[in-house]
Amino acid sequence: MGIYRDLIVLSAGYCALLAASLAVSPWICIIMGCCFTAGMMLRRRSRHRRKMDEISKRLTNLRSEGLVIEDKVRGAQDDVFYRMIITLLGDLERSLFKLVEKN
Repeated sequence: MGIYRDLIVLSAGYCALLAASLAVSPWICIIMGCCFTAGMMLRRRSRHRRKMDEISKRLTNLRSEGLVIEDKVRGAQDDVFYRMIITLLGDLERSLFKLVEKN
């Protein structure tokens, strides 16, 4: 949902710059458009970084609770979300087996 909002804001900004190019030099509007796009990308990247920090914090809490979370999963070096989900599923599966063995 957030990506649609960002695209709508970006489109509205470009429409405003297109209208402003009638009164101001088009080169100024092009530079402003590039700056606007860069600002939107930085904002989206910072939101993504905050989410990743929250996930890392929760994973650290799970480690302290006794779950063994491996830092590296084969085949998923680039995709962070995939790696975290796979490690969590593996750890929850091991915990379930331990619980079944105890009972």
